[in-house]
Amino acid sequence: MNVPSLNFNLGETIDALRDTLQAFCAAEIAPRAAEIGELIGMYDGVRNSVPQLRRFVDVLDERRRALEQQREDIVAVLDEIGMLERQCRALLAENPAGAAEARAELVARVKLNEST
Repeated sequence: MNVPSLNFNLGETIDALRDTLQAFCAAEIAPRAAEIGELIGMYDGVRNSVPQLRRFVDVLDERRRALEQQREDIVAVLDEIGMLERQCRALLAENPAGAAEARAELVARVKLNEST
């Protein structure tokens, strides 16, 4: 969305930031807002009806799957941070063997992630 009255010609950096923010809102906020709207709309009529409860269970299932995937992603990132931290500490301690071991572990994990 481009609103000419809000274009103050502040430069490419602001334009890029605006575009990034719009993309984030479209990808992250809009779907959640639509889901919230749907849930609120379900309660305009009869409460605790079978269709409402089934839809709510579906929403809960979807949210659980998303959170479980996020948890897996967080664990993977924490593992990579740990490997990088060990490598840095080994280099700081002037331990080439430890640094090489940590580097090999990182390479193996990156290859494993690329194959999945």
